[in-house]
Amino acid sequence: MRRGVLSISRANTAGTTQIWLEKYKYGEPAELRKLLPKNENISGTRKLRVSCEIKAVGGEHTILFIIKGEKAPLGEHMATKRERITQDEWMPIEAYFQVSPGQNCFFRIDDRSVSKPGSSVQIRNLVLAEKKS
Repeated sequence: MRRGVLSISRANTAGTTQIWLEKYKYGEPAELRKLLPKNENISGTRKLRVSCEIKAVGGEHTILFIIKGEKAPLGEHMATKRERITQDEWMPIEAYFQVSPGQNCFFRIDDRSVSKPGSSVQIRNLVLAEKKS
């Protein structure tokens, strides 16, 4: 990460690159945690919002924002949002998720379907927030 910009550079077009957030500020007062802890005091669904600015440099990329349950099997996600990134200009992205409050979870970013080797996707001002009800 350079100056607050996460840059995912791809030498080839095959496969998927995964970025897992490893620290979350959570609770009052905010504490660093390794995951988003379950909160069974929430009535109904847990509401999460992801916002950032993103651009593709040198080729197109497909980005997936994923909420993954702590013990979920491979390929099983609580929620996903897919975006095709085609511009070499910063564009705002927002994704809204409603998930079960009864599971610990993680946030992951997948980069896939890359159009050209040697290209990159850049993300800045990334925020994952939970709506307090």
